Amino acid sequence: MRVLLNLLLFIVVVLAVLWFLPFSLFLVLAFILLLLYFLPSYIAFKKHHPNSIFIFIINLLFGFTLIVWLVCLILAIVYNPPVKVVEHHYHN
Repeated sequence: MRVLLNLLLFIVVVLAVLWFLPFSLFLVLAFILLLLYFLPSYIAFKKHHPNSIFIFIINLLFGFTLIVWLVCLILAIVYNPPVKVVEHHYHN
């Protein structure tokens, strides 16, 4: 959810930049494509995926193929980090 909110904020900023600087369309588009290209790696690192380095390398080298990019994205999204349960003992 937080990733989607960050993406929405980014889109709003990009639209504002495009509104005021129409000649920077190429640079903004290249930046957006670069962010989308490394989206699986970003998600894997944010979730502390145990194979996040592997996902990054595969994404970097073979992400230009849509199938490998989708596999990396699915691997990053599906992983659920283990939940640590902390018990508090209160002494009277």
